[in-house]
Amino acid sequence: MGLRQVPLGDGRMAVGRLYGDEPRSHGDLRIQSPSGPDKVLPSVRGVRTLVRADINQDGHVDLLSADGWHYRYGSDARARLTLYLGPDFEQRRAIAEFPGEYTINWIGVIEGEHPTLLAAGNKHLHRLQPDQLGWRVTTLADIKEGDNISLWRAPGSVHALIPGQPGRAISVLD
Repeated sequence: MGLRQVPLGDGRMAVGRLYGDEPRSHGDLRIQSPSGPDKVLPSVRGVRTLVRADINQDGHVDLLSADGWHYRYGSDARARLTLYLGPDFEQRRAIAEFPGEYTINWIGVIEGEHPTLLAAGNKHLHRLQPDQLGWRVTTLADIKEGDNISLWRAPGSVHALIPGQPGRAISVLD
């Protein structure tokens, strides 16, 4: 079940699978290429969502993956965010894990000299910013599992738009 598919711009496709080939088996993250077999990247269980961005500004596409999915999501799933550095995605780094959440449903990226990441779990919207020790995580807002977060960019500001009654616009940048 390839829930998320991200074109890499060179004919390859990154595919995040929620489940594997067998019922209730762990999913994976793989790179599909028209010129050869799939390359399976190391991941933890299934991949819930996946985005591409040039996080380290080296001119290569990187991947951000929300892995840790498990069919017993209420008890065994983990909300994890993992970075795979392009172009070959051999280098990976666990950026964050969100205790009390069982998934990340959406990842937002604000690229730049100091990139900012957003991760919408099943309970909270989190902001991640690089610091000297890795990534500093700040919880920005409580959300509902089905909320469809989107980014709104205006000159000098970026807001996360959260639907509801009333809807909310949360400033993302410090």
